[in-house]
Order: sequence, then structure tokens, then C-alpha cells
Amino acid sequence: MSHLHFPFQESALMLINNEKQHSKLVEVEIARSRIEIYQGLQYRQEQDFQKPLVAIYNDEHEEYETLSRYNFDVEFIAVRLNFLVQQVKTISAYSGLNESYRQKFSCFSCVVMAPSGFIRNYGIQPDLSRIMIFSREEVILQPRFITDPFRMN
Repeated sequence: MSHLHFPFQESALMLINNEKQHSKLVEVEIARSRIEIYQGLQYRQEQDFQKPLVAIYNDEHEEYETLSRYNFDVEFIAVRLNFLVQQVKTISAYSGLNESYRQKFSCFSCVVMAPSGFIRNYGIQPDLSRIMIFSREEVILQPRFITDPFRMN
């Protein structure tokens, strides 16, 4: 099976805001098309995964599928439409032979796939952390009710 070249072309900044910590900016890679989202981190080695990959979902009501068989641990951060982190989990390194594991996501604005330790290092917690994605040209994901993107109350 052929695959897309990586890293994907689009990059952005991710703003992480926690209740008890200062906001932090992190450079991220963007997966926006269905094929980029489906391929995700598949075909990569751990050394190819230095910054988080953010899958941007254009329609929160549709189901998006991604391949999830890696030879390294990957942390998933699911973000709601209001940009509150809803769920965090770790997919452990896969040691099976040729089986593919697919994950399906819906009802999220985006899912962040991050290197092991990212969630702990940035203090990300469900229902307490907010995540926004910025490109140089536009705010890719911004809650409608926020007037100042750096003040997330």
C-alpha cells in the first residue's frame, strides 16, 4: 500500500491552557484531509514523530477513522467543539505482525496525537485543559465565544 510523505505540509501552533498553569505554545503538524487523518502516524518511526500531529475534523457529526498501529507509544488528546479536552489516552506500542488497528473518532473538533510523556509534561487534563490551533494565516480552531484567544475563561 502506498502512503503520503511525511511530515505533512501544513504546520501550526497549538495553545495549551490549563487552569493552574501558564498557557504554552507548541509547534504541531496538521492532518486536515481524510487521507492524512486516515494515515495519521502510520508508516513512521519514533524518530519521525518529534512534534504532535493534530487531526482537524471538518464536521463533528461525521466519523473519522485513523490507522493506529505503531511501534512506539502514542498519546491521544480528544478535544471538544468548545476546545475543552474531553479525553486522554495512550496507545501502547504494537507488537503484532500484520494486523491493522483502526480507531474511529466523532463528536470532536480535533484529536492530538502526541509523543509519549506529552500529556504529563504539559499538564493536560480532561475537563480542565483547553486547546486551540493557530496557523500563521488564521486561527484554525477557535471557540466562537472567545474574544481574546490568549484568555480562555
